[in-house]
Amino acid sequence: MYLFLTKKYKKIDLIFIHHTTEAKEVNEYDFFNMRETGGTQVSSALELTKQIIKEKNLSKTNLYICQCSDGDNMSIDDNK
Repeated sequence: MYLFLTKKYKKIDLIFIHHTTEAKEVNEYDFFNMRETGGTQVSSALELTKQIIKEKNLSKTNLYICQCSDGDNMSIDDNK
């Protein structure tokens, strides 16, 4: 997705969110190079994504959201 977007569009704003049990917005370098361990809680990243969309007033913008994970969600309660 990253390669597609950066090659297809000349003007693009990318937002990178890294998450384990907590989500945080990070720069591109950190996103691709961070090696943290711990549980995965997908909802933390989804909640932060929602917050960023609201704060940056992106609701009327073309958004491409891609979530990557090892597929192992830490808590069964987070599988909603």
